[in-house]
Parts: sequence; C-alpha cells; structure tokens
Amino acid sequence: MHTLSTNKLNTKEKNPNSKQSILITIMRRVFSIVYKILHKILKICLFSLFLFLLLIRKPVIILTEFIAGGSLLVLFIFFTGYVAGSAPFEHQTAMVIGYIVLIFLSLAVNWGYDALLLRLAPPNYDLILFQ
Repeated sequence: MHTLSTNKLNTKEKNPNSKQSILITIMRRVFSIVYKILHKILKICLFSLFLFLLLIRKPVIILTEFIAGGSLLVLFIFFTGYVAGSAPFEHQTAMVIGYIVLIFLSLAVNWGYDALLLRLAPPNYDLILFQ
C-alpha cells in the first residue's frame, strides 16, 4: 500500500512540470516558426533593396564622378588663374578647400556605395562591379 501512495505522489508532482514542459515546447515551436517567417521576410526585403540599389548604381556613379570631375576642373581653373598672376578674391581659399573636400567626399560616396552593394549581395552571387 505504501508503494501505491508513493507512485500517486510522484505522478502528482510530475504533472505540473510536464504541463510546463509542454507549454515551453509549444512556445519554442511557435517562436521558431515566427522567427523563420520574419527571417524570410527580412531576406526578401534585403534582396529587394539590393536589386534597387544595383539598378540605380550607374546614375549614382555618374553623379559622383561628375561632381569630382567638376571640382577638379574648377581647381584647375583656380590654379591657372593663380599662376597667371590674377589677384585672388575674398573667399577663394575657402572655395578651394571646399572643392578639395567635395572631391574626396564624392569619391568616398562612390566607394561606399559599391561596398554597400557588395555587402548586401546574396551569398550565392558572384558580383563584379564595373565602371
């Protein structure tokens, strides 16, 4: 008789733990499914962003190279004017520094844009970025 009561006692003690274990298992499976769905949605969004950025890559490169080339042309004109002996006007030094900064920023944006595209590329893509 004593063993039966011990078995009943053990069964009652295991029931709350087993119910909690079932709830935890169900919650883990639900969270796993939700995580997989959200992960898939994020991958689709990142791939769409990658394709959009790849689509507008050429206009971005043309714009940044146009800015850098125009700044180089203006610096060349300032330099030839300085060599020719014309008197510098009031804000010429600030403009020269600004154009130099603009050259480096436009080339950095160009490089950063390509680095972003390479980073967003899916793992199975062999991406070669030509000019």
